[in-house]
Amino acid sequence: MIKDTLCILIIDDDSIDRQIIIRALRSSQIICTILEAANEESGLILLKEHIVDLIFIDYQLPGNDGLTVLRRMNREGIAIPIIMLTGHGDETIAVEVMKAGAYDYCSKSKITPDFLQKLIHYSLESYASRQKILQAKERIHKLAYYDSLTTLPNRTLFHEHVAQQLNIALINQESLALIFLDIDNFKFINNTWGHSVGDSLLQGISARLQKALPEQFIARMGGDEFMVLLTNASIQKTEEVVKTIQTILEPVFIYNDYHFYITSSIGIALYPDHGNQMDFLLRNADTAMYTAKNSGRNNYQFYTADIGVALAESMSLTNELRPALANDEFLLYYQPKVSIKTGRIIGAEALVRWISPKYGMVGPDKFIKLAEETGFIITLGEWVFHTACCQLRKWQKRELPIVPIAVNFSPKQLFHQQVLSMIKSTLNATGVAAHYLEVEITESAALENELFLQSLLQELRNMGIKIAIDDFGTGYSSLHNIVQYAVDTLKIDRSFIQKATKENSKTILLVSTIITMAQNLGLSVIAEGVETEEQLALLQKQGCDQYQGYLYSKPLPAEEFIQLLLRQQ
Repeated sequence: MIKDTLCILIIDDDSIDRQIIIRALRSSQIICTILEAANEESGLILLKEHIVDLIFIDYQLPGNDGLTVLRRMNREGIAIPIIMLTGHGDETIAVEVMKAGAYDYCSKSKITPDFLQKLIHYSLESYASRQKILQAKERIHKLAYYDSLTTLPNRTLFHEHVAQQLNIALINQESLALIFLDIDNFKFINNTWGHSVGDSLLQGISARLQKALPEQFIARMGGDEFMVLLTNASIQKTEEVVKTIQTILEPVFIYNDYHFYITSSIGIALYPDHGNQMDFLLRNADTAMYTAKNSGRNNYQFYTADIGVALAESMSLTNELRPALANDEFLLYYQPKVSIKTGRIIGAEALVRWISPKYGMVGPDKFIKLAEETGFIITLGEWVFHTACCQLRKWQKRELPIVPIAVNFSPKQLFHQQVLSMIKSTLNATGVAAHYLEVEITESAALENELFLQSLLQELRNMGIKIAIDDFGTGYSSLHNIVQYAVDTLKIDRSFIQKATKENSKTILLVSTIITMAQNLGLSVIAEGVETEEQLALLQKQGCDQYQGYLYSKPLPAEEFIQLLLRQQ
């Protein structure tokens, strides 16, 4: 839309020509304020002092001609429609000035009020149309290259920028650093407090990063992942930037009445040491970040070849997991639970093992976590429960000694919507009495969805299945929380047992306190990882009920375990 009142600047060294244009404007229906300048510099001064809507420039100015002035205005970003004035209607000049960015041109001999009015209207409408197109392109560009939540560059722009900087670094023989930043436990925050809180935190993190690192290229890669690119980066400079990131995240983030303390896991890949192509560098920075996360979070790791080998092995194992179950490569081992008073086996824990034709015996420390991350733990856990029940039924049919078997359930299994129906259908299918089974859950799982878990565990106890809290003491729970789940047994984590020596009286006191409090609440206590007579003697003295560990027996295949049971009879 054209404004009701315009401000028009005329730059022409000939005062008579200026007056001709002014008279024509005054005689037209255009309402305007008119500014005059005899040369380029005077015109530029007026542009700074006034909001100008349209400019007439004489093609033949002294010194710098009108074409030069036009080009200078374009370079300086003066986005105002310009009409070039010429002494005659030379088409060559017309083409030249239009290419240079003029909106139109006009021969001074043709100036009349009516012609000038039409020319101005056309130029202003053309300018408005161009501005709309430019704004639309700018919006499209922002959508394509910038994150709408944080306004940071997005993954696409980051990739293009890295590719450009890699070429420059190659030519100048310089180094680069890619810093991959992932916010610790962000999913938990989103799930607990909602996405509006999560979005606010991401905006706050982004603002702190931009303020602390104004000279660095920062991008949001998606979710809670950010990337920082350092140019001409030494290891020392990179570490300084990483420590700056850790420092700026330390102060509390406040959203309404909520207080959040944020930490990050950071992975770093250097060019050219850790790759000379963008894909390699991004992958290696990502790998290093996951290593930092798996190392306890709130730390940073540089990529190393060892990390790369470990990742390749993990990926290979992940690909082999599902076929392994179909190929009967998994089996259950059973570790005895022993009464400290009698020294007899009173139960067993079913532990899954993987014997791979390709890798040999794969430790659960390697594949259980991969199963958790991929969701395969649901299928594997169902197989473990079903196999343990089938094993109990076999022993019953052979009239062999029977002891209760404990089966571990991961948090993903516990909160799976079909977990209860799976347990019930397995018991019905195998014909095993529920009181021969115990479900072990980790202490940390007890905090994830307390109301749902409380209801689930009560259902299991009503069926006759016992409940044990595994790895007690390593999470954030308390005996008060344990009581509300109506569990039967606490398992003291092996880390406490290993440290409970005569030289470590504080750990002994802690173990003793757990045992006393649990027993006062009517719970049975079992100690994990007992490997020495000294540890057993300590547990006897403290009144612990049961123990597991290599002192009595390592986990055994089913037939070897039953032979152990028969020998004690």
